[in-house]
Amino acid sequence: MFDLPAEIEALAWSANGAYISFADDDTTIRIWRPKQAQEIYVYHGYTGRVKNIAWAPDNIHLATASEDQTLQIRKMP
Repeated sequence: MFDLPAEIEALAWSANGAYISFADDDTTIRIWRPKQAQEIYVYHGYTGRVKNIAWAPDNIHLATASEDQTLQIRKMP
């Protein structure tokens, strides 16, 4: 199993179930492969906590909305 932060602000599964993304209380988005219990990427660049995450049906893009009043579209590396 993998360690999760004490406080999760938002969480979303990819449409195909291969990835889980979550926003923790340090203003980052983390992407995991749950079957391998492996963190694959961390997105930085927010000045406020991320409150919403949504995956696109293509399983490559995700949208985030944060307290810093930004909406960002991120692409998996």
